[in-house]
Amino acid sequence: MNQRRLLLHRFRFILSFLLLALGLAPLSAGAAPDAWTPLAPGIDFQMFHLTQPRPLNLFVTRLNRSNSMATIETAIANGSLASGRQSISGMAARYDQAINYWGETWGNRNRVVAAINGYYFNLSSGEPLSGVIHSGWYAKPFSDYVGDAGFAWNLNGGAFIGRCVYHQARDQFFTVLRSGETRKINGVNVPRPADSLVLYTPQYAASTQTDATGVEVLVEMSRPAMLLPSPARALGTVTRIRDRHGDTPIPFDHVVLSATGSARADLLQKLLVGDEIGISQEISDCPSAPQNYWTKTYAALGGDYHFLVNGVVTIDTDNPDARVPNSRSAVGYSTVYVYFIVADGWNPGVSEGVTVRELGEFARNTLGVTNAVTLDSGGSSTMVINGLPVNNTYCNFTRQCGMSSGGQTREAEKPAEVNSKYAGAVASPDFEPLVGTALLMVAVEPIAQSRVFVPDQTALTRWPSELRLGPGTNYAVQSILPGGASVRIVGMRYKDLNGVLAKGAFWQRVEYSGGGEALGWVRQDDLIWLPPPSAQSVYLPFVAR
Repeated sequence: MNQRRLLLHRFRFILSFLLLALGLAPLSAGAAPDAWTPLAPGIDFQMFHLTQPRPLNLFVTRLNRSNSMATIETAIANGSLASGRQSISGMAARYDQAINYWGETWGNRNRVVAAINGYYFNLSSGEPLSGVIHSGWYAKPFSDYVGDAGFAWNLNGGAFIGRCVYHQARDQFFTVLRSGETRKINGVNVPRPADSLVLYTPQYAASTQTDATGVEVLVEMSRPAMLLPSPARALGTVTRIRDRHGDTPIPFDHVVLSATGSARADLLQKLLVGDEIGISQEISDCPSAPQNYWTKTYAALGGDYHFLVNGVVTIDTDNPDARVPNSRSAVGYSTVYVYFIVADGWNPGVSEGVTVRELGEFARNTLGVTNAVTLDSGGSSTMVINGLPVNNTYCNFTRQCGMSSGGQTREAEKPAEVNSKYAGAVASPDFEPLVGTALLMVAVEPIAQSRVFVPDQTALTRWPSELRLGPGTNYAVQSILPGGASVRIVGMRYKDLNGVLAKGAFWQRVEYSGGGEALGWVRQDDLIWLPPPSAQSVYLPFVAR
């Protein structure tokens, strides 16, 4: 048995073992409705195997829209819109046990149950090529008048597929509540142009990455800067104004208003530390497109073929790719469920791919899906269940399992040649493609907090400790506090998250004044409790680690 066959045999063995261990035995398209295997409350899995018109494996997860503790979320590679690519399992791990804004409150946690690859992305930077809404934040605007506004999921459990959208400049602005003055927002999460104001959210990067020619205003938010058409708005309070400093860190619950030129002068004139502002943003559907309810959209990504519309299978017949059997990823919904679908291809006799029309007929006739859109299909097609890929990412990505684009079998390249050819594009050793975004199915776990510390209390760091931009290891480290450093526990303006559980630990928001003032989040286990000055003195030695 050559190396390629050994690799494929290993894959099939691992997949079979995993499916059997989870009770996820593959089923035919005619399987009974009760053949679904529960993965978490409100989230199920089923693997289908079709034999006509060719062998095909389809991996499907579904989320019950009526379950308030199950939701859809997006994932961004490395947590930054322009910070490279990441595997689907890597993104699932990044957001697993991280806090979210589901239920319109911060503090509940994600248990990432299922994940599939998202929309197309820049191959060098990893930046998504369409809009992204993450946990309520309108992180990357959709392109105006381009049909890439794909799947969207609202805070009320509503689902829809957008087509053509645009942004009216008059609808993107902030208001100073003290004065009633407004200021137009010229861009969101883009490199700051001259003489303009850009809104930076935590999904952009750990910091604004700007030079020192402008002013940057830190605003602590009561909710994410989401799609809220005026007069609705996301409220926030100005906590700091940094003029001519540049490169401002972006905490997990803050935005930064960054301005240059006349916009800088205008911002300095309008805002004071302590001012409350309201941010209003809006998407308009093109007149020729369906009119959707974008307000309070919680998660959204771009889409490719809108192949199922109100129960009718429709494809772009001008694009020959739609008519070629291929590995594909899609998301769709019915009145009851949201579905993730991944079809494998390029594996002769096992799973040879699906056309867009065939995918639509399967989704409609077997699953009862009424509306669906493909994502980045082909080599990116991946489904991850409980942190592990369950489909054949190797054949999908390399197309080196012995099948050509014409459907004929052929000699495959040796694995060593394939690995060399695609170096930097896949995660080793599982040969998972590296992509820009993902869609997640999440079981929501309720907020849990520790009350060991209270605001204004003083504590010491046990050892050199990471000060992060948010409560969890998914947020960037902004500095390392020395061991034995004195910190003050700091409360929050709009919410109580001190002692919140995230990423397997409790976290405290602290202020550190030594060597330059810093504000951020530290693991509670890294802190030593100090009694108030009036209490009996207790010796608490520094503990080296």
